[in-house]
Amino acid sequence: MHIRAATTKDIPLLCDLYTKFYCYNASLQPKYCIAVIETGEYIKWIMEQPDHTLFLAEYENSIGGFIHLAIAETPNYPSVAAHTFGQIVDLFVLEKYRGKGIGKQLVSAAKRWQTSKSLAYLELEVLANNPQAIKFYQKMGLTASRLTLNS
Repeated sequence: MHIRAATTKDIPLLCDLYTKFYCYNASLQPKYCIAVIETGEYIKWIMEQPDHTLFLAEYENSIGGFIHLAIAETPNYPSVAAHTFGQIVDLFVLEKYRGKGIGKQLVSAAKRWQTSKSLAYLELEVLANNPQAIKFYQKMGLTASRLTLNS
């Protein structure tokens, strides 16, 4: 397995992966997520942003998954210690490649990226009705620091 930065040559393949990712999210939360076809515009936008990174996991001559990372800053609140941190915006592993260590390698790459950028920590949001992802992130050492509730 090899983890590498995505390039513009990867856009067609990433379109397919993101389309599957959107469908997966829509199956978990159909009220808020839409199963759309990724055209490449979002991926191009990510690649143009200096504070965003996309890594791909190559596995057996195929791309098994991806992780989208971004640098974020705390809001300018007087009660919050200002700091910069990393966000895992998206993480997706194709179903046929799950359980082979791809997600673990992608999160490990994210942690190395975080360290290389001197970011305080990594954060992410995960759907509450995705217990498989929650269990995975907990195994990777991530813990809940806040809880978002909605009506």
